[in-house]
Amino acid sequence: MGTCVEVCLVAVFKLIELKEHPETLKAVAAKMEECIFCMKCVPVCSEQAINVKKD
Repeated sequence: MGTCVEVCLVAVFKLIELKEHPETLKAVAAKMEECIFCMKCVPVCSEQAINVKKD
């Protein structure tokens, strides 16, 4: 988990602890405005939860 955090060139993602399971970390997009649309996060997401769209 957190591979998107490792591959992101501009640190869009960060890991947070889940309140109901403090031993579990979840990656969240904390700074989407800094995304450069390199798409490196999409193929490494094991949950296939990342959907990058340019507005």
